[in-house]
Amino acid sequence: MRWLDGWLGEVPGIKVTPLDPRATRGGCHGYKAIFDSEEFEGISRETFLRAMRAEGIPMGYWYSTPMYRAAFLASNLFGHDLNYDAVHCPETEKICQTGLSLSQNVLMASEEDIEDIVKAVIKVRRNVAELKSDTS
Repeated sequence: MRWLDGWLGEVPGIKVTPLDPRATRGGCHGYKAIFDSEEFEGISRETFLRAMRAEGIPMGYWYSTPMYRAAFLASNLFGHDLNYDAVHCPETEKICQTGLSLSQNVLMASEEDIEDIVKAVIKVRRNVAELKSDTS
């Protein structure tokens, strides 16, 4: 994970969420990073993800909606109404719009396959102008 953090952290527009340096190991059920659209000349996270998938990298995102906005919480599932309308967590909402993820099975690949993730991110970054013209 630190290897991937090191490489992806060098790509403008990808913010890694590194392991605390005091930690000797970390749980790796998935890889998380943040996508900065402004650093990618305004392309959307969805455009970035489509480009990554076109490169054969099954990258996705964490959540599209904060848990407190999940429909089941307003469904009387727990025997009484729960109302989270007044809850506003701006950082959570921002992460829902900018988070990137790779699942555990992707991370269990060979070193060469992990290198392909980095190569694909760099390729997408280098070809942002083309992606912008495809979406306009």
